[in-house]
Amino acid sequence: MIITQISLFVFSIILYCLSYKYYASEKYDFSLASILIGGILLRLLMMNDPFLHTWDERYHFLVAKNLLNNPIEPKLYAKALLDYDYRSWASNHIWLHKPPFALWTIALSFKIWGISEFAGRLPSLFFSISCVYLTHQIAFSLFKDRKIAIIAAFLHSINGLILEIGAGRISTDHIDTTFFFLLEYSIYLSLCHSRQNKYSLLIIIGILTGIAVLTKWYIGLFIIPMFFLSNIAKERVWKPIVQTLLIAIISIPFFYTWQNYIMSHFPQEAIWEKSYNFRHLFESIEGHGQPWWYHLDKARIIWNELIYIIFGWFMVQWVRKPFEKSYYLLSFWVIIPYTIFSMCTTKMQGYLLFTAPPLFMMIAVFMVYNMERFLLHKYLKYLPIIIILLSIRYSIERVKPFQNHASLLAEKTQILNYKQSIADPKTVIFNAKNYIEIMFYTDFIAYPQLPTASEMEQIKKQGYAIALIKGDNFPAYILNDAYIKILP
Repeated sequence: MIITQISLFVFSIILYCLSYKYYASEKYDFSLASILIGGILLRLLMMNDPFLHTWDERYHFLVAKNLLNNPIEPKLYAKALLDYDYRSWASNHIWLHKPPFALWTIALSFKIWGISEFAGRLPSLFFSISCVYLTHQIAFSLFKDRKIAIIAAFLHSINGLILEIGAGRISTDHIDTTFFFLLEYSIYLSLCHSRQNKYSLLIIIGILTGIAVLTKWYIGLFIIPMFFLSNIAKERVWKPIVQTLLIAIISIPFFYTWQNYIMSHFPQEAIWEKSYNFRHLFESIEGHGQPWWYHLDKARIIWNELIYIIFGWFMVQWVRKPFEKSYYLLSFWVIIPYTIFSMCTTKMQGYLLFTAPPLFMMIAVFMVYNMERFLLHKYLKYLPIIIILLSIRYSIERVKPFQNHASLLAEKTQILNYKQSIADPKTVIFNAKNYIEIMFYTDFIAYPQLPTASEMEQIKKQGYAIALIKGDNFPAYILNDAYIKILP
């Protein structure tokens, strides 16, 4: 496996070097193609991780697997054999912790390619690399400069946080990657509509807005003001207002139908999740409370240490050209989300992933517009190189191309061995640290805790056998039960 990782990494480097060569010789189509293929290889490298990631991929994949049985009943535990707390998203039965669309895409991939980590990550591969292309298209649409578009696409292609989230390695994973695509695609279509004025595009954007809410709750409505800003003009004010309202109306049935369904079929879970999401605004949820400057501080690590200078320069350009669409659209795309999420008490780095494209474009504009000035200066001539090197450094740190997965493979092998050692498919496994992974890789039901005597009786009455992962200090009612199988 390490050979595969190194090979993918080396070939991606070769392709990025080719992209620069084509860029320097103004063969921009070839440069973009090299960036896209290199980006695919980097994403394949990270998708090749042989085990489910802890937060939050394993939960999303298990729910997606269970959706294959019933696509409108999201379940963490396929069967609720024991009593459970519906408020605990890590151990409940009906699972409404995330909206369903991203989970449906994962379930569809399982249906086509089979249930595996790689199949579950394939939709994110498509969405993530498509976003690289969309960043290029939006940048060119706004600035009519292929150099800016190519640099923005390159920065997007190698960004470490985007790669990590798209591979499911860190929290918010495939949900945010799916939402990222829906939002960026909608903005691209909004810019297309500003030139073509096709009502078919309004319908598509309205549908995408509804699906975005079905992916990331109401932050998906951010598409609506972005459409308005993409289409507003001095000579036609009322027309984009009417079109924006039409998009909002078209989007409503898509998410309202789901909201109405879960409220009628799973009311306690739906009400709890609605209140739980609202609490993120004012409470520190699950230890993710951070000071108001958290996202601003993280920007230097996620994007680039020089992002503050570049953003300040871009704001100056906006003041000079306040009615230039490229400036006010990108500024709104960054400032509003950063302001809103900085005001929320609960903060996570992935929440602002969708502000990546405008920031990459700002960096690209800064580099291209000032290139001649940089080259004439004694020290500033090194600034573009420093910007690129800083971006590459954080990419390599997060990609971890030489990471050894031996321990993960051993853990997965142990779980797969349970299939061989347990003859009865109707078995419940207790004392399982990796209870989510066991339910994903096998058809057994698993719990992390030891069962009580009454729970054991409850399980047996439902026709299930009991197995326990080996541990210390088992109580007497377990040790004295000859029907319990002890697993290594």
